[in-house]
Amino acid sequence: MWRPIFSTRKMMGAVMAVSLLVVFLGIFMIARVEGADGNVIRACVGPQGDTRIIGPGGACRAWEKPIQWNVTGPPGPAGSQGPRGPQGPQGLQGPAGLQGPQGPAGPAADLTNYYTKAEVDALLGANRYSQVSVGGGFACGIRRNGTLACWGGGVGQFTPPAGTFVQVSAGFGYACALRSDGTVACWGGLVSPAGTFVQVSVGLIQACGLKPNRTVECWGGNNTGESTPPGGTFIQVAASGYSTCGIRTDGTLACWGSFDGPLPTGTFIQITRGSGNGCGIRTDGTVTCWGDRGNGETTPPPGIFTQVALWSNHACGLRLSGTVECWGDNSNGVSTPPVGTFIQVDVGHEPSCGIRSDGTAVCWGYISAQPPQ
Repeated sequence: MWRPIFSTRKMMGAVMAVSLLVVFLGIFMIARVEGADGNVIRACVGPQGDTRIIGPGGACRAWEKPIQWNVTGPPGPAGSQGPRGPQGPQGLQGPAGLQGPQGPAGPAADLTNYYTKAEVDALLGANRYSQVSVGGGFACGIRRNGTLACWGGGVGQFTPPAGTFVQVSAGFGYACALRSDGTVACWGGLVSPAGTFVQVSVGLIQACGLKPNRTVECWGGNNTGESTPPGGTFIQVAASGYSTCGIRTDGTLACWGSFDGPLPTGTFIQITRGSGNGCGIRTDGTVTCWGDRGNGETTPPPGIFTQVALWSNHACGLRLSGTVECWGDNSNGVSTPPVGTFIQVDVGHEPSCGIRSDGTAVCWGYISAQPPQ
């Protein structure tokens, strides 16, 4: 009978030995650690917790457990600075700092180049004027502080209303003035109109004013149509005697009421009225007059003028140099102005008055009183 070379027990022992060898080799291969570098530490831990470090290429034994951990190397060099980021929002305002100490006192004020109170009062007070208007034997002026003063004539003529004004016009026995708010105040017997105006002119029995829309409104007597203005717009109005004239916005003249004609043609920048006659300054500065009462008042001298004023029998004009020149009747020296420079001139029934360059007012001819000084 055939029998196997090895017994069953021996066979089983051999198989177990081979299996153990395979397991041992697998564990050995798994436990082997390769590829060590300077940033990794490798070690093996035994069953009793004993640990040994192995170098590159080293391996753990079958009963040891492999472990490893990384080691951080020294810091590398700083990198280059990146680009600047966008500006952030403005921060909140910090609290106010403490008040500093008081500084030293400054030098004493130099008052040598300042006006005294008396000098200021002289510049803006009763003896300095910005405009004057002469009527029938009396005159009124606007002080630089806007108040009115009248002199000569009767009681009702030189007692103007209180308040501040920008323009005044004296007539034959009464006067009107334009207040700072544009309303008109009249005294001496003439009723004040309603509404607002930009200029006013008083004649013999009537007064006319220029409205803000440049139309003309008249009030008072209307014997010959002197208070019935034409339509249209104007830049100035002048009333006197029984007639009134105005300069239209195109520079041409228009008159209504009783006046001596014909009117001159051309364009004008300022007009003045007498009793039936008149004078005006053309755009070239020369003076042209119309209507003749036989005293030479409508024969102006040649040359350039900045302002002209006419009554019935005489006229005066302001030259570019500031001097006053008069022509026509010279009764009581009414056409003989004083020397010096002026900023405005006006003539009336008997006197003539002007405002000097320093703001003082002076009258010549026949008048019962001089301007308040």
